[in-house]
Amino acid sequence: MAILVILTGIFLIKSLISERKIKLDLLSISSETLFESDRALDALIVEIKAGKKLQKSWGVGADTRMRVIMALHQGIYLSKERNRLHGHESTVISVTFNPTGTLIASASDDNTVRLWNTQGKLLQTFTDHDAEVRSISFHPDKPLLASASHDRTIKLWSLEGKLLQTLVGHQHKVRDISFSPDGKRLASASADGSVILWSEDGQRLQTLDGHRGWVESVSFSPDGQLLASGGTDKTIKLWHLETGELLQTLKNNNASVKSLDFSSDGQLLVSTSGKAMALWSRQNKKFELLNIIEGDNGLIQSISFSPDDRTIASAGYDNTVKLWSLDGKLLGVFKGHNAPVYGVSFSPTENILASTGADEAVILWNFGNRLKPLIAHNSPIYKIEFSKDGKKLYSASSDRSIKIWQTKNGKLLGTQKGKLPKLSALSSDGKIRAIANNNTVKILSDEGKLLLTLEGHGSEIRDIKFSPDQQRIATASSDGTVKIWLTNGKPLHTFIHTGQVNSIDFSPDGQILVSGSTDGILRVWHFEGTLLKSLNTHQANVLSVSFSPDGQMLASAGSDGKIILWNLNLDNLLIEACQQVYDYLQTNSNVSQSDRFICEI
Repeated sequence: MAILVILTGIFLIKSLISERKIKLDLLSISSETLFESDRALDALIVEIKAGKKLQKSWGVGADTRMRVIMALHQGIYLSKERNRLHGHESTVISVTFNPTGTLIASASDDNTVRLWNTQGKLLQTFTDHDAEVRSISFHPDKPLLASASHDRTIKLWSLEGKLLQTLVGHQHKVRDISFSPDGKRLASASADGSVILWSEDGQRLQTLDGHRGWVESVSFSPDGQLLASGGTDKTIKLWHLETGELLQTLKNNNASVKSLDFSSDGQLLVSTSGKAMALWSRQNKKFELLNIIEGDNGLIQSISFSPDDRTIASAGYDNTVKLWSLDGKLLGVFKGHNAPVYGVSFSPTENILASTGADEAVILWNFGNRLKPLIAHNSPIYKIEFSKDGKKLYSASSDRSIKIWQTKNGKLLGTQKGKLPKLSALSSDGKIRAIANNNTVKILSDEGKLLLTLEGHGSEIRDIKFSPDQQRIATASSDGTVKIWLTNGKPLHTFIHTGQVNSIDFSPDGQILVSGSTDGILRVWHFEGTLLKSLNTHQANVLSVSFSPDGQMLASAGSDGKIILWNLNLDNLLIEACQQVYDYLQTNSNVSQSDRFICEI
């Protein structure tokens, strides 16, 4: 009878553990599906649920635990979506930040302007326009907002939502507006082919005629001396602000000019026409074509310089926001809108980018990189290793230097001269040594006696590791594979990479294996062969990987001299995840009540 009770208890415990594993695995799969569907914030909520459940679970396997942790890591460090603002009832055409970066204004085809704080809280809705609102502009110094509409009017608002003035002068739809840097003028562009300059108190100062078609965009130079306008006549016109004189006409392709933006020093002007952007450089008071940046998909609707002028953001019909270098290199793609993107704007004070689209959403993105690598060496890093207490990390480079880092903050503690050791591995009890010999591994006793030879790789061995329990040996090869062997030489598993595998390491419990390759991908495996996660974050070959002794951190190093420290501490990751998703949980109307308070459970 007692035996039956014990067996029943064991069965129930195993069933409970199995049930928890299934639930956690399903949550991980759900979060991955959401992430791959460009619903990063919703994915992070599911990842938090899985992490909270994992905190309360015992007996769960290392593979399930690592899958949850890596999903959390992905949501925190690899996702760019910061918040999603809902409230508009039609396409959101335009978005802009106020000069202090504390407010966001959005203009929509629902005839409204909405004012938000950067946490995503809706502060005001301006409703006096009778047609689509196409553009908004904050006054640089005063609590004033201007809006332009297809109802042919421009309206000036207080930030409390009071309509101060309506400007009437255009004979057709007003397509764009912009305050001058000193706030003394307001420029408006219209489908009637004109640009009108207004005083800040609403007096009409001047009309600039010269375009043969709709004027789609206007932009002031930062010094306030020039005004650029672009339109459906496929030209950009540069006007002297004081005299109204047309100084120059630019043309580079056969498409309407949809958007314009000056760099902060006024030396560059970027324009968009069709699927391409043109970068113009100021030379001897004239602008000359510097570069053409070809967008890869869809018409480009809006462009914006980053505050440091190093990056251009574009919003397009392919449902994405793209980041470009000035020489035309694609730096990043933000996916989250499920319809064409119309507006894009950088915060002047934070690493935040806002975009708007036909999906009626305003999305806030983290423009900066949350996963900050250590710029460790000027040469490839071939070996990294944690100290026994995990408080330090050693990196060895081809420049023959060894650097010592503090793992908690990435601080450089010292630099030594040294050279890379011969590739070998020692079992934890010191009784067995493995030495690489071309595409084979020699297993030697502590007395140097050859015990056996591991044969199976088709190319040079790049790394060798013993499992902590000394029961298995892992080998990495230039043939693109990782092999797991028993210490008696029996092959167990082969893991496939798409490039030369340079480095491997076991987790302290021996259940997880990580591998780094020339394909730039860090792969995390269960030792029995299941691929748990692929991390494509290095922009170069991954040359070395290492777990900390407590398994709470993973380090990877590349041929670009950079080291990435991966936080694997579940409690810390949950804190970071809840901080990242806090604004979304508090302000987004589409979040369920049960999810809204998930971080408080």
